[in-house]
Amino acid sequence: MLVLGGGTGWILPYLYEINPKFEIHYIDVSKNMIAHAKGKVSSVNNIQFMVGTVENITDHDFDCVVTNFYLDLFDNAKLEELVPQIKVSLLPGAYWLQQILWPSRDGIG
Repeated sequence: MLVLGGGTGWILPYLYEINPKFEIHYIDVSKNMIAHAKGKVSSVNNIQFMVGTVENITDHDFDCVVTNFYLDLFDNAKLEELVPQIKVSLLPGAYWLQQILWPSRDGIG
């Protein structure tokens, strides 16, 4: 599993609860966010943390990618670059779980 832009690691305990055997590659651009994330799962050994971006993905065999509040950070031109870079890292039939901030109909939140 690949987690891109995971931030504070809020999702890690939930992923671990679902399946403690998940092998997770956790990438965030911020050293501080990586430190927070490590603190959420300090006793878990099957998570590899990396300070970086999508350009730092070296494996191309993920069965799942999680991009919570990540894709909405980029404009359309950058997304046209990023999405193919992420897709080549996924196995056929892989899942892509994402959560984005989207304005409501009244334009608030």
